[in-house]
Amino acid sequence: MQSGYPVLNVTSTWTNTTDESLTLRPEDDLRIDGRNEAMHRSSAGVDSLFHVHDIHWQPACGIRAEGFDLGIDDNGRETFLSYEPQNRKPIVIESGANWSLTREIIVARDLPEVLAVLDDMSGTTKVYPVSIWLADSSGAPITGARLTFHSGAESRGTAIVAADGTVGVRLPEHEWNITAESAGIELPESENIWLNVESRGNRFEIASALDLGTVSVRITDARGRSIPAKVEFIGNDPADTPNWGPRPVSTSFKTSTTPKTVKSMCG
Repeated sequence: MQSGYPVLNVTSTWTNTTDESLTLRPEDDLRIDGRNEAMHRSSAGVDSLFHVHDIHWQPACGIRAEGFDLGIDDNGRETFLSYEPQNRKPIVIESGANWSLTREIIVARDLPEVLAVLDDMSGTTKVYPVSIWLADSSGAPITGARLTFHSGAESRGTAIVAADGTVGVRLPEHEWNITAESAGIELPESENIWLNVESRGNRFEIASALDLGTVSVRITDARGRSIPAKVEFIGNDPADTPNWGPRPVSTSFKTSTTPKTVKSMCG
């Protein structure tokens, strides 16, 4: 692990045991099964960084290799990374020689922090702590809401609101737009939330018009004994159907009294 950064160095070494020179095209095959998850990953193409963020469970990582571009391809379950030298010279291993490739794997709680660590390592872009508090119309925290930060075509990923209604990220000095959603449904103010991040004093409070109520569900058998069950809420038109994630994790839910605004209290 690199000193001062949450980065793992992973090195692979190839040895040419043949009598002839070999041309190498190094690749990694990653198993990332996200069919039932909210999984954000780099698009197919060529980039200097591959990233993946499991938004529901929250771990994120970024992969890069100094001096290489990454060719990215995936089929939904596997991601294939090919390492192309930026100098465009082929990798040739002579008979009896060794060649090594080191990947840097940035590990963080979410994609905004992966990108912030990358900025720290490059030294070209400064990032600053940003603290946001998000509450509904009654002043209660909107736990589990997802805030996605973007400016034009640039996205810094998604962060999750904690139980106390706060979320902390590190962002470059800039004006950022926030898309906010809870249980898969956009907040009324979404797309109209803007933050101007400066070198200090980046504390923001967002009071949403979201109006929430509470639902408590107990499923029993014919004798009144509690039984495990999956509970699904389906919105009646024009209300939207909420999405609390890939698996039920609680039998206590919080749901809106108005259309298009629904929220879960999960775990």
